[in-house]
Amino acid sequence: MQMNTMTPVADLIDAVKSAADSGTLSKLTLGAYRGPDPSLKKLLVRLVEIQGKRKLSLVYRHKTQDITKNFPLAAGLSEIEKVTGAEFHAAHLFSTTVEVQWQREPGGREFITRREIAATLPVSLEHDRTKERVLEKSAMPWLHPLGLTTSDGSVKTGKTAKVRQIEKFTELLAHHVKPAPGTTIHVADMGCGSGALTFAIYQFLREHIGAEV
Repeated sequence: MQMNTMTPVADLIDAVKSAADSGTLSKLTLGAYRGPDPSLKKLLVRLVEIQGKRKLSLVYRHKTQDITKNFPLAAGLSEIEKVTGAEFHAAHLFSTTVEVQWQREPGGREFITRREIAATLPVSLEHDRTKERVLEKSAMPWLHPLGLTTSDGSVKTGKTAKVRQIEKFTELLAHHVKPAPGTTIHVADMGCGSGALTFAIYQFLREHIGAEV
């Protein structure tokens, strides 16, 4: 019987390469960053097709902004291999056939788990995918008085993370808060911030749920 002598991180990279080469890579997230850039939080990877050529889109998620770089497959895989284990110490791979999770503890011990997935829909290779949000920035005029957007609706420099937090917060509300229309809901604001999330709660409950607040 042939034994697997690959290290866990090498096993992960092999799974990523296999998914990218076969066109089954849905999403790869690298986290637990311990590199030299204090603002970098995550690296998000997916397959895209640009001008008829398949590439890897790498989104470097910083504290206040996202930086996207598109690589040919070989170059993108090389970049992923370079930073995995050296800078990022956790990874979660989704493909249409398998889910792989890898983690390296501060002491150096590594763990990897692999779960086979039943056949799913083909991977979308659209380059510019529009994400549907519960509340779009254009539908939240109160962002401007709170100092988060400019008069034309653009997010101000340094405020991207806060606006993203509001968008994510309303997505979580939509998933967990599902009262019947007309239900009266009481919301208490503790008064320890700008009130942005309170505005978001009110608008979500009134416009998307139809609740009395």
